[in-house]
This record gives sequence, structure tokens and C-alpha cells, in this order.
Amino acid sequence: MHVITSDINLNDIWTAPIWPESIYAPALAILQSRTHNGQTASGAGGSREVAFEKCLSETAEILALADQKTDYVSVTDGLAAHPDAKIARHHAQLEALQRKFILDWWAGACPAEYLSDDWLDAAQVTAFVDRARAGATVYRKTQLWHLACTLPVHCMIACSTNRMGQDIILGFGTATDAASAAHLAVTEVMLMELNLYSVMAARGGYRHPDTARIEAIIDEYAKRHGALLSDRSANEASLASGTTHDLSIAMPAHRLIDLTPHPKSRPVWLCQLDDKRIVDVLRPDHPFMAQ
Repeated sequence: MHVITSDINLNDIWTAPIWPESIYAPALAILQSRTHNGQTASGAGGSREVAFEKCLSETAEILALADQKTDYVSVTDGLAAHPDAKIARHHAQLEALQRKFILDWWAGACPAEYLSDDWLDAAQVTAFVDRARAGATVYRKTQLWHLACTLPVHCMIACSTNRMGQDIILGFGTATDAASAAHLAVTEVMLMELNLYSVMAARGGYRHPDTARIEAIIDEYAKRHGALLSDRSANEASLASGTTHDLSIAMPAHRLIDLTPHPKSRPVWLCQLDDKRIVDVLRPDHPFMAQ
């Protein structure tokens, strides 16, 4: 059992942590490390402090799952860690909803609506992306879509492409206000762009064991891009309707499970929706690259 605290001796949980600099977003702070059980934890944000806390939280999630037997399914369930247990539960609920909405969208059941440059400017999303991509040696175009969700959350899809509109990478973000969801989505898409390194290496003759899975998902992005990310504009007036109400009141039937391994450890919570779909994770029939 690992007790994760903000002042933990990192040698107890991490092996060779690194701060990789993305050629696509060199000013985005990214921290990655192998955990002692062989998995990779990542964190990204506008500062190293934010990236560190996110990476530590993801480590807490990984180790909590390793310590306890659960029926956790990464494609459908929400999992979150945070120093504040209430926030950890909230984030787990948001992630479970995000999985549901994104899977519905992927199946063609939830439309995505395009967000204008004016809205992105007003929400400070453009400025955040421009800062992160300042000094990039390889250009990536970033666009955002908003899913037509019925609950008091906003689910966003960020899409980045090269100059020719190829090598599509997607990132997702969900929050109770639209601007926060958009910032989460663009942060994730810039983090997911690191997967392009192995793809480019494979094209040069150096193949990584996970490259085939990544290439298959990118190919699937390209096939579905036109149908699922339309040019229909979002009703941007509705994006001001975010709420901070307790999601437990408005969420569909679900269960929350406390996976925190020790009272002094960073809280970890799991959220499972009762109507979660069964997904064959062996094929690229879901859009989640970080599995």
C-alpha cells in the first residue's frame, strides 16, 4: 500500500520522472514518470506546479487500483484523485459523464457543435493555446467542439491537426462551466500529441510496441472526423449556463466508491454509471488514446 501525500519522497513511487518538452507545445508544462508497478503517470498544465499535482494525482489513481480489487473499466468509468475528497468525487463524476457523452458522440448519437474564434478568445482559450505553442518547431492547428449535453455540465472536444489537416489528435474536457471544460480539452490534446513521436519514429523505421494501437486510433479519427465534427455552430449563448451544483443530484443513476488506501493518503474516488456500455477495447471502437 502506498500513502500518497504532497510531501512524499518521490523515489518511493516514481522511477526516472522527466519533464518532456513538446515540439508542438514547448511552453506547456508536462511531467511524466513510470510508477514502481510499471505504469506511466502524466500531468500537464500552464505551470510546473499544476503539472506536478496532476501527475501525483494520476499516480495515486494508478496505485489505488493496484492495491484494491475493483471492476474498473477505463473506457466507461470515472476515476479521480485530489487532496480534497469532495473535489475528487466531483472529478470522478465528471469523468464518468465525459466517458458516456464521448462514447455517445463516437457512436453518432450526440452531436458536436463548432465553437467560434470569438468565443474561444473571450474564454481565454486562444491565449492559453498560443502561450503553450509559443516557439513550437512543428505547427499544429487547434479547434474545439461542444457536445449537446442535457445535464448541467459542458463536454468539449479539442482537435489538433498538422498544416495539411492530417495526423488528427483529440482531447476531451468536461466541467460545470464551459470555459473550464475547453481549457481541459486543449490541455489534453496537447498532452496527447506526444503520441505522435512514436508514430513519426515508426514512419522512419523505428517501431514501438504501442505504435500500432496509436496509429489505429489516429486512422479512426480521420475516418470519422467529417461526420462527427461538423461545421454546425454551437449556440454560444447557452454556454454561459454552467452550474456548480452537486452533480449527485442531477446525474443519472451511478455509484461512488472510495478507493483511498489510507486515511492520510490523497483521496481517490471511482464513479460508475449504471447504464455504462460494454466496449470491446481490443479494437479502435472508442476514441480514448490514453488507455
